Amino acid sequence: MSTTINHVAIPSSIFIPGGMFPGRIVRVKGRTPHGARRFGLDFQYNNDIAFHFNPRFTDGHIVRNHYISGSWGNEETSGGLPLRRGHRFEIVFVCHYDRFKVMLNGEHFTDFIHRVPFHRITHFTVGRDIIITEIDFEGTPPPTDYLVLSEENVF
Repeated sequence: MSTTINHVAIPSSIFIPGGMFPGRIVRVKGRTPHGARRFGLDFQYNNDIAFHFNPRFTDGHIVRNHYISGSWGNEETSGGLPLRRGHRFEIVFVCHYDRFKVMLNGEHFTDFIHRVPFHRITHFTVGRDIIITEIDFEGTPPPTDYLVLSEENVF
C-alpha cells in the first residue's frame, strides 16, 4: 500500500492513510530555502505530538521530542545537523514496534524510541521554512492479531 502526495502546502496537516504500524515508511522529499531557520515534521494525534522532528539551522542540531497535554518531554539533540540550507533532502522515517528509525539522504541519522504508542498517530504535519515536493506513505500493515499481540509485549 502506497500513497504519494505531491507539492505539499506549508503549513499542512496530512491524514496518514492506513495509520502508523511497524514497517510503515514515511518518505519526505524537498528542500530548504537559503534563509531557512528551522522546520518541523510531526507525527500527531489530536493536539498532541508523538514525534517532533525539528531541524534548527540557527542552533546547528535537530531536536527530537514529544508533546503531550500541553507539556514537552526531554529533547534529544545529538547527531548535529547533516542538512544544509538551500539544498535538497530526503528524510525517511521507518516505524518499528519500539522506535522510529530516521534516515537523512540515505544515511542513518537517529532512532527515536516511542514515547507514545505508534498506533495513536493519525496525522503528519509540516511547517515553517521548508518546501516539500513529495511525501510517500509506504508499507503494508501486519495482520491485526500479530499487531495486537506484539503491542502487548512492547507497551
